Amino acid sequence: MATILARLGQNCTTQPAAGSPAGKRMASFSEQLKNESEPIWQRIFDRPFLKEIKEGTLPEETFRFYLLQDYLYLGGWTYCGG
Repeated sequence: MATILARLGQNCTTQPAAGSPAGKRMASFSEQLKNESEPIWQRIFDRPFLKEIKEGTLPEETFRFYLLQDYLYLGGWTYCGG
């Protein structure tokens, strides 16, 4: 019996046939979300503010203003959250 099963298994494969729909792996839910949101992420990271921070060319005054606004925003959240 073992010999028969071994011979049968010689021609078996776990790989789908070439060109079959089973050959394409479905994207996971998180991969689908990432792929669909890629244009949005690109627009976010293409903002001049972020590019200038990355390149080290953001004027100091602009950065100070950002920090002040961030401080005020987070302070408001602290007040709301207790």
